[in-house]
Amino acid sequence: MKIKLLYILIPLLISASCTSAVKINKNNKTPEITLQTIAAFKSAEQVNEKEWQLIFRKIDDCQYILFYTDLQKMNSIKDNLLMPSDNTYTTNPDFVNIHFSINYIEENFLDQTTGEKAVVNRLRNITRISSDRFASAGFKDDTEPDSFILNLKKHVASDSVREISNMISFPLEAVIRRKKVKISDSDAFIKDYNLIFNKRVKTAILSQPLADIQASPKGLVIGTGVVCIKRIDDKIYITSINSY
Repeated sequence: MKIKLLYILIPLLISASCTSAVKINKNNKTPEITLQTIAAFKSAEQVNEKEWQLIFRKIDDCQYILFYTDLQKMNSIKDNLLMPSDNTYTTNPDFVNIHFSINYIEENFLDQTTGEKAVVNRLRNITRISSDRFASAGFKDDTEPDSFILNLKKHVASDSVREISNMISFPLEAVIRRKKVKISDSDAFIKDYNLIFNKRVKTAILSQPLADIQASPKGLVIGTGVVCIKRIDDKIYITSINSY
């Protein structure tokens, strides 16, 4: 009778113990809260083989804040904060000082070295936000001209002449070999492409950080007056090039 009673009690005790453990874990679980901040991108650094550290400067109080993520998450972000470099990645200068809305969570853990509580900001997602930094040139939203310039860089890097010609307002004002000339149309541009987009012009475009582009009523300027960009009839075009 005692043996039968033990067979009955033992499963009940195990069941009660497991149920109790589940309740404890559930009650002790910290709810995951997504936080948000607006910040300017500064740099990205690889912490180890799998993890990256992103450094931002908060817009509201100018304090620096760090976020941690992996390469897969970085590559899923629409704006490429990283760029390939010698079989690895490095900070993409195009997005330095550009503003982003950032969603993240705080992960708390115990530092094994100091024994103190530490917090890691784990990146969830990043969204580019617009600003009025090009307002003086007639752009209410800076994301559209930035996208135009990024496409220009891509086409210049691959010498995609036809695509570049589609970004130009003709007749194009150009300075070639110290002479002011007007390029009448796309065919004339393609013919003299190497003269117009010489090394000086290409270098100015490819090395131009988005955050350093100058704006005035005359338009957006790349380099020291090398390329001028304007809005014409609700579209963005290159309106002048100085290759000298």
